[in-house]
Amino acid sequence: MERLQRELTARGYDPKGIDGSFGPGCDAALRACQKDLGLAADGSCGPATLAALAQREGSFLAYDPGEVREYFEAAWDRAVALAAYLCRTFSLEPMTHILDHREGHALGIASNHADVGHWFPRHGKSMDDFRAAVKEVLTGERVSELDAAVDKLSAAGLIDSPDYWKGGTYSADNVKELLIKWAANI
Repeated sequence: MERLQRELTARGYDPKGIDGSFGPGCDAALRACQKDLGLAADGSCGPATLAALAQREGSFLAYDPGEVREYFEAAWDRAVALAAYLCRTFSLEPMTHILDHREGHALGIASNHADVGHWFPRHGKSMDDFRAAVKEVLTGERVSELDAAVDKLSAAGLIDSPDYWKGGTYSADNVKELLIKWAANI
């Protein structure tokens, strides 16, 4: 609540103090701010209001990866450990069987709602990094960026000879064929 009050103050609205309490002054300041931003002036700091307030350079409500770094790292480590356990238990291949909701939706097997694709990049991570981390736990081997990309393209049916692509020697005809196939699937 204090961050909201600080943001309203920074924008020129008086919440009648920065005390962490959503009293009548904060409510009035928020409604006035919402009106000026072209939002429903309902006094609720829901997703639309929060997103609009976080857009200001230096916003007190903007997501700060450094502020939650320890939390992110702990969540990442636990998720990697859980995914490795599930892969081991159910004989899954992490580079091809681990999907986020967006990837699952593209395959027609999941809903397309908010997922780690909105969070991981804010911490310099991707689903490919996640799959590679799980594989590293399972095999003890680091997965190269090229191998992760090849596994992803292979799982999507865009290439049919992953060992060739992981080898690193490609003919111009193979690259051309891959690009045409890839473009056809977009």
